[in-house]
Amino acid sequence: MLQHREIRSYPKVVGVDIGGFTTDYLMFRSGIEDMEICDSMETGIISLYNRITARMRADYDVLLEEADIDSIIQGKKGFYEEKVVRAVLQEANQCSL
Repeated sequence: MLQHREIRSYPKVVGVDIGGFTTDYLMFRSGIEDMEICDSMETGIISLYNRITARMRADYDVLLEEADIDSIIQGKKGFYEEKVVRAVLQEANQCSL
């Protein structure tokens, strides 16, 4: 936690770590960890990529790479069919935290 001194001035802060296969979070109250509000969920970025890639292959016979998925999520969607863009964004929104 690089900003530990700064978060002491806030009544509540949630620290989030989105990893490859898990997303972990922890609540801080005035800079002190509140272990009652923490969890590790199996919803990491690799899981998201895998789910989107599988759906695009099954539904549209399209093979997207991670860079394609990143581009679509970032709004750079001019290279992709609109139905693929909609499906990627829908899948990403369903697993947003």
